[in-house]
Amino acid sequence: MQPLRVEDLEKKPDEFALGGIVHLSFLFGMFIFSGIMLAVCKDKSEYVRFQIAQVLATQVAWLCFLLCYVALFMAVVMFTIFTSAATKSPPLAIAVIIPIHFLVVFGSIFLNLILAIVGMIKGFQGKDWAIPVAGKWVFRKFFQGKRGGAGVSGSGSRPSGT
Repeated sequence: MQPLRVEDLEKKPDEFALGGIVHLSFLFGMFIFSGIMLAVCKDKSEYVRFQIAQVLATQVAWLCFLLCYVALFMAVVMFTIFTSAATKSPPLAIAVIIPIHFLVVFGSIFLNLILAIVGMIKGFQGKDWAIPVAGKWVFRKFFQGKRGGAGVSGSGSRPSGT
């Protein structure tokens, strides 16, 4: 039977710990820890591979968001500094930018902490949990309707020439 939902993924109870441990990369190591887990666990159950893939997808999306945020933040700061220097007035936009910056920074720390804790708890219990946006995308892209090693289904045909 091909997996049509996250609940249909192949699970092995002795691998639940790996499904939980990978969520530690939200707290430290990011891509390094997740990449090592992917390399080590490529032959494990679909459940473990799904947990690793969704964590990596979330980290890539978060990195893209942070890069765009930093570029926008720097552009607004520079624009504010240059316009305030030209008009010889205090940079009032800085008073708005700094609180937004702290919200983004501390919000990302809080979000990573929540994702790590919830992911570890669900992973160690072997429960089916997909990170709200990235997990569902990863499942549809790489796991839904596919069965076999690394999400590729075999054709069942024999090799030619024998």
